[in-house]
Amino acid sequence: TARQINYSAYLFYSTITQIKTISSKESKIRNEILKSIQKKIKKLQSHSHFAPQNFMNKYLLLLALLDEYEGRMNQAMGRFLESIKYAKEAGFICEEAIGRELFSQFLLKAGEKEYGEMMLNVAYQCYNSWGANNKCQQLVKLFPQILGNQADFGKESTIASFQNIFDLN
Repeated sequence: TARQINYSAYLFYSTITQIKTISSKESKIRNEILKSIQKKIKKLQSHSHFAPQNFMNKYLLLLALLDEYEGRMNQAMGRFLESIKYAKEAGFICEEAIGRELFSQFLLKAGEKEYGEMMLNVAYQCYNSWGANNKCQQLVKLFPQILGNQADFGKESTIASFQNIFDLN
């Protein structure tokens, strides 16, 4: 039905969630979660082999997140960039936005403030182009020091909205 999420999307989003929350789990549970993550990544790897235009960006993003979790920062950086490139080339603006947002968090955590802020701004613009207004609002609330100037970006511009600017009476 229309409410069901397809299997590859489930693999992608559930694995992102598992990787981003694994640090807060007990070590015994972490091992089980890592096994689950690796199985899901392997399935997406298979998908990406047969349809790279649809799945390579997802596969690389998950590898980047796993590399980050396991401390392979240089490898993670390369995979983030490659994932974003694949998403952009395929026209998957929503997945480009997700990749850029996660990469910006990686860069900010690594102390690369200038690049992290730039990547977050581009992620915001991608979400906005996609029409994810609530996500844009969430990012502005989470990163007001970086995205505070974006608060009005993307709001509908009409003649009525400019009325007060030009009303001299």
